[in-house]
Formats: sequence, C-alpha cells, structure tokens
Amino acid sequence: MAASVALASLWLMPRVVGFREHRPDTTLRLLAADPYTDPQNSDVDLALRFGAGHWPGLASAKLFDDLVVPVASPAYLERRGVPDRPDDLLGHTLLDHDDIDPTWMPWRSWFAEFGIAMPRRTSDALLFNAYLNMVQAATDGQGVALGWVHLIRRSLERGDLVRVLPDIRKPREMQYLTWRASRELSSAATAFRDWIVAEARAERITQKDLPPVYRTA
Repeated sequence: MAASVALASLWLMPRVVGFREHRPDTTLRLLAADPYTDPQNSDVDLALRFGAGHWPGLASAKLFDDLVVPVASPAYLERRGVPDRPDDLLGHTLLDHDDIDPTWMPWRSWFAEFGIAMPRRTSDALLFNAYLNMVQAATDGQGVALGWVHLIRRSLERGDLVRVLPDIRKPREMQYLTWRASRELSSAATAFRDWIVAEARAERITQKDLPPVYRTA
C-alpha cells in the first residue's frame, strides 16, 4: 500500500489499527513516499492518488473530496491577530510549499480565487517541501497554513489548529485509491481495498462538520 508521507501519516495510519483488528492474519506493508508511487511501475498493490480519477492502465475508487481552509494555532492568532478578510493574510506569515504537486492548492492559487494577486514572496514566508512539516510549523505557532480538512481533522478537533477565516475552498480533484487494472488483486489486497473505501465513505466531511472560525477574547 503506497501513499504520500502526509496522507500516510495524517489520514491512513490512524485507521490501520481498525483493519488489523478486522484482518489480524494479514500483513500490511505501507510505503510512504513522495511523489506518487505508481502501481504500474512498482510492486505495490494499491496506491492513494489525488486527481481527476482517470489514469491510463489504472482502476480507481473514489475515497473522498476535500475542503481547504486557512488554519493557524490559537497562540499565533493571539499574538498576531485574527484576519477579517482574505487579503489581510498578506500581512501574516504564510506557510507554503516550495515544491508542490500541481494538483494541490498553494497560497497563490487560493488568493487567485478571490481575485487577489499574491506577491512573488511575502517577506516572512516559510517554505516547505513536505506538507507534514508545514502542518507541524502551523501547530507550533509559526504561521498560517492551508489545511486540507481530511488531513488535519484531528488537529482541528483537539484545537491545536483553528480556522482563521470563514472562507472554504473545494478543489476539483479528489482522493482516489488506485491499482493496476491488468492485474488481479490478491484476496488480502482486495480486502484492504474494500475496507479502506468503506472507511473513507463513512466519514465524509462537509462544511457543517467544521468548527467555527476562531475569535480572540
């Protein structure tokens, strides 16, 4: 089973215990790697992939679509203040990807949806090549990040990260489970595929499931 480092760490691993209880006799090998691992060019049976859902030579099953919201730690917002509008974020420390998958939404694309031209680099931006590190920096109070809700759900529930603005964006692409169309899956791989698809579809997150925007006292 292959997934990006962020997806494996933040979404898949918390659920693996459920599969192991369901199938205790099955050995699961998890490959966490960036960029995407293609089942056609590797020995993995299954791989999580973000996109439109149609790739030559691959079969796929939709897991979930996602929501993107600006997030920060409460400590950061108490120190720097809560923005009122999207363009207010240009005055904040923005945590961003230095080398990002084009199907993901960086800050420049997020601002563009509001008709805002983002400067080439804000003066105190922090850049990361790994989403997991960027989320940790946001949790540590170092700035504002774009949070993919399925990945940061637990951080939102604990209050480690909070919503900064009411604005929500829903990317066109979705998260899929993929496998080689020309090769029959083993019974164990089929069991994991069916289980993780059911898990994902049972926990669909909508806008009404999100916590309210953070407000300082």
